[in-house]
Amino acid sequence: HSPARAIPWRRVVGLVLVGVVLALLFAALARNDSNDDGAAVASTSQTVPAVVVDLLNPQAVTPEMFPEVGHAYAGPGGIVEAAGRFHMFATAYGNGHNRVTHLISDDAVVWAQTATEPILDLAEAPWVPLNPDHALVRSAAINAAGQWQLFFDVGWFDDVANRSRSAIGRAVAASPDGDWTFDREALLRPAEELPWTSGGVLSPSVVATPDGLVMLFVGVDETGAARVGLAQSSTGADWDVRPGPVFGPSLDWEGRGPGWVDLLEVPSGFAMFYSDDAGNRRGLALSPNGLEWTPHPANPLLVPAAVPGGRIFDSEFIRTELGLLAILEN
Repeated sequence: HSPARAIPWRRVVGLVLVGVVLALLFAALARNDSNDDGAAVASTSQTVPAVVVDLLNPQAVTPEMFPEVGHAYAGPGGIVEAAGRFHMFATAYGNGHNRVTHLISDDAVVWAQTATEPILDLAEAPWVPLNPDHALVRSAAINAAGQWQLFFDVGWFDDVANRSRSAIGRAVAASPDGDWTFDREALLRPAEELPWTSGGVLSPSVVATPDGLVMLFVGVDETGAARVGLAQSSTGADWDVRPGPVFGPSLDWEGRGPGWVDLLEVPSGFAMFYSDDAGNRRGLALSPNGLEWTPHPANPLLVPAAVPGGRIFDSEFIRTELGLLAILEN
């Protein structure tokens, strides 16, 4: 989403931590059926989970927590769990800022900064155009070698094409508070050979699996229609992108396709939370392998009316001992 909004910064809460206790959801995610070959497939007949929104921490992270940029918006960025602790790489953005701060938590409810200075400025990546429209961390992961990685998207206006473009980049470090280094080139860019991405790629969501890293991302074509793509990598540096999308809009509430995706590994395979084309509502889809996806029959599971202020911008879903938590930019 664009950082330019009509909401004055003084009214922006920052991040609202919502315990989206999708009661019975974990059971639903863990439950799968088998086809004739014994392969796991996502079930469409599971009990529809009750959705209970419990506001655990109405101001988990606020713009005022960010060094030097207390007036900016705060996006949840990427969250990863390591050694029993949650690490959030949130982006303070707006008014020319695209800075990332590292926060930690033992329970994903109460968060604290680890340093008084941002750990990096996304606008300093060597391939990012001057004065980008936005640059936001979307996901974090640790590869098999123990390398910490942040995945972000950058949007800018292409004067030649007279339209907005977006690309996906990466920064790496040996530790979360270490020296972060940007790749010299973007990981993924719009590709003419993949027409469904020719308008832009954005919203990378990466999970580490025993077989390597798996990424879902949004591809936008020249007409503005959006679909979800899948890429795989052993290290995070080089990615094999499937030539076709793995998920696209099929229901009225989804509009022209997802504006945002979040990938989780679950016992039955993978779960994907995704937004409508306006980025307001959240739905769930399940997959045994990341390739074939079944939308949940109760979609959309989370709507703006369920949260304070009636707004949902960016979001990050994580699994904790409390259940499934959603950290929402509100």
